[in-house]
Amino acid sequence: MTRSIALLAVALLAACSESSAPQAAAIDDIHPSELLAQGEALYTQHCLACHMVNGDGVPGMQPALTGWASNTGSADAMVELTVRGIGLSAETMLPPSGDYSAEMPAFAYLSDTEIAAILSYVRTSWGNNTGLVPPSAVRAARPSADSFGE
Repeated sequence: MTRSIALLAVALLAACSESSAPQAAAIDDIHPSELLAQGEALYTQHCLACHMVNGDGVPGMQPALTGWASNTGSADAMVELTVRGIGLSAETMLPPSGDYSAEMPAFAYLSDTEIAAILSYVRTSWGNNTGLVPPSAVRAARPSADSFGE
């Protein structure tokens, strides 16, 4: 009996010390490391062919994702561009460094979490350091983005 109580005390102490350790806050119930890992995989699947492995894009075809104001400032423009594609306002959505011949397809078929993961990965890679995009930000942009062109 004494041994059982001692084992229970050790287990409780271990549980208390684990729960008091600082942990990164979840974003819309997703741990940041999980969101970024998912974002990297989805970027590879959906974005890498145009924007390249290092986010440099292709001059004259697809813009670089490094240092572009929409990637380093508010996520709103990136969310709309990703959901809608390039059609919203090509003049204001494209970076000021030049014209690009390829269009950006709409990725509205991806889930809010998938789009948030991709954008979070882009916004924290290749020298971009502006933080994560919560899935709720994508969800909030969908009603206006989905009504484009109607």
